[in-house]
Amino acid sequence: MEKAKTSRKAKASGNTEQTGAEQLPSSFKKFRQLPEMEAFYRFIYENDLRKEGKAIIDRLLMSRKAEKLAARSSKKKSAKVVN
Repeated sequence: MEKAKTSRKAKASGNTEQTGAEQLPSSFKKFRQLPEMEAFYRFIYENDLRKEGKAIIDRLLMSRKAEKLAARSSKKKSAKVVN
């Protein structure tokens, strides 16, 4: 039911590239509250995989950080070319 609602919202807004499940929240707090992440945390806790889970989360955060830095540097380069 939830997926149907998000796909309707995406169609209504004209955003066909990303649905609600594919969009990443902007803040870490909202990211942690995604149902998929809550299930991931529960799985980690129940199976005593804390160290491995932390390594996975760290990798995800570092890749997002690298993407943001790359986007910023490309924006700066394009701004320098225009000026």
